[in-house]
Amino acid sequence: MTITNNRTAFERVCRTEKDAKTKERMLLVLNVVYYGKIAAHVAREIHKSNGWASQWLKRYREEGLEGLQDKIRGGRHPKVSRQVG
Repeated sequence: MTITNNRTAFERVCRTEKDAKTKERMLLVLNVVYYGKIAAHVAREIHKSNGWASQWLKRYREEGLEGLQDKIRGGRHPKVSRQVG
């Protein structure tokens, strides 16, 4: 698959993404990796820090598209109060 086909496929997946945070990360990757924009400029355009952009670009390069999704975190489960009814 050529770069153009990869970009086209990435754009298609980006358009259908439902999760807002993941879509924001995908837009970062699309602009930096496929359109050649500078990461700091893209981060500024979407009101994020350079560190945020670097973190997500690194995860994309290491893990691919799956790296842009939130990972399940460990820890205590939230308390849910019982409703007496």
